[in-house]
Amino acid sequence: DIHLHSQRYLEIETNGNIIYVYIFSAIALLILLIACINFMNLATARSTSRAREVGMRKVLGAYRTNLVRQFLGETILMSFFSLLLAIAIIEVALPVFNSLAGKSLEIHYFENPVVTFGLIGIGLLVGIFAGSYPAFYLSGYRPINVLKGTTKGAGSSGRSEASLRKVLVVSQFVVSLVLLISISIIYNQLNFLRNKDLGIAKEQIVYFDMFGNAFRQYIAIKNELLQHKDVLAVSRIGGSVPGLEDGIANAFVAEGMSHDKPKWIGIITATHDIIDVLGLEIIAGRQYSTNFPTDSTEAFIINEATLREFGWTLDEAIGKKLERVRSDGTVSQSGKVVGVVKDFHFEPLHEELKPLIVRFGGGQFAVRIGAENIPAAMAHIRKTWDKFVPDWPLNYRFLDDDIENLYRREQKLGKVIQYFTILAIFIACLGLFGLASFTAEQRTKEIGIRKVLGASVSGLVMLLSKEFTKLVAVAFLVASPIAWWAMNKWLESFAYRVDIQWWLFVVAGGVALFIALVTVSTQAIRAALSNPVNSLRYE
Repeated sequence: DIHLHSQRYLEIETNGNIIYVYIFSAIALLILLIACINFMNLATARSTSRAREVGMRKVLGAYRTNLVRQFLGETILMSFFSLLLAIAIIEVALPVFNSLAGKSLEIHYFENPVVTFGLIGIGLLVGIFAGSYPAFYLSGYRPINVLKGTTKGAGSSGRSEASLRKVLVVSQFVVSLVLLISISIIYNQLNFLRNKDLGIAKEQIVYFDMFGNAFRQYIAIKNELLQHKDVLAVSRIGGSVPGLEDGIANAFVAEGMSHDKPKWIGIITATHDIIDVLGLEIIAGRQYSTNFPTDSTEAFIINEATLREFGWTLDEAIGKKLERVRSDGTVSQSGKVVGVVKDFHFEPLHEELKPLIVRFGGGQFAVRIGAENIPAAMAHIRKTWDKFVPDWPLNYRFLDDDIENLYRREQKLGKVIQYFTILAIFIACLGLFGLASFTAEQRTKEIGIRKVLGASVSGLVMLLSKEFTKLVAVAFLVASPIAWWAMNKWLESFAYRVDIQWWLFVVAGGVALFIALVTVSTQAIRAALSNPVNSLRYE
């Protein structure tokens, strides 16, 4: 529950998200559905090759139920062979997945009975689902029709068979297009997050905890750090790391307000020079200063959102009294507003910008270093730490790296969907390739006659490709609203998000159409270049 449902940041381990478990499970099922549709499509398209077998078995006394069991058994056996192949591929690909996900997963297929019987159940269900329609379709051939050279399934017509195959092809490309559009929007959102101005200068900020006697020697350590030319500013921070963690909300009341109805406002702690360390902009008043000893106990810095929350103007805010109150209404701290900073994102971009109060304090060092010689600055920081706090290791982090890591889940989501998209398109194109081959074979005589009558190769290729182009276009029309809805729901988890651009849909549709045309054209060109004499020899 904690790992999948917690929304806290910087836990002992990076937390997961149950929504992504659902997303990946749904994508896996969709990929499996594409594969099953492929099998149904190709099995029915190639059914004529087994028509004589069905006719002979029925003549020899086989019932339809016997044939259904036979064809289902073949499909289930094929499903289990595919399952064994899939396990082998998983074992090969697992190290790559672990590297991508930052995990060290091991799968014990036959040691855990739940996994073992689960795999058997999957193999059985896939075999039954994929083989059911082809089994009933093939077993429906009538012996008399087969002997006449007519190969219609029971109760079917050529038009209904073709329509079903078209529906199956469209279904495959709907899934592929939804994934293709989704990956485009995900990458667009991730790029937006990387480039969003947080209102703080996050680069070259190092922060680390104050262990041992570091707290008591803070001033001495700070002065020592500032001796190096590449150490630009030093401060303390605490409560929440700006830009990285949820702000801890505290109850505040201003002059004239009832303690029973406080304002809940996010709070972080910091000391002198925090404005210089974070690159914040003071728009009224001042930052904490050693010239004002009472700043450590009786001063607050607020942001613009807090101004709006209390209904103050910039001129009114400076000198206003604020009280931090406990749940029982008693005052835990009181002080005056000494400065107002321009709004900055002190929480991740999943959250809207909120009111913030900075009070004096903090249990972490925050150091801004120059970009010219980072290794030298870090060496000086380590040397200073070892000098003053020799019994504790220096565990430092860079703020920009940690902010980047906040969106690692989304980055992993994008990469995994990218791989799934490639796989889905590949499987769909395999089915399309087989179906195009079958269509070209069925129209061999028509192609021969058209060539004799003067049709060009390009004209024949367009003729054979036109039908599949229409199918991809229909798939695009179906997939677009589905992808828009799904991505809109995902983007709702971000307070700051991109608008879904129409051109992303057009590009995704164009890519899918191009891939489909290349796939179909290989078979269409081959059929168009064949010698018409071969197809008309026995006519």
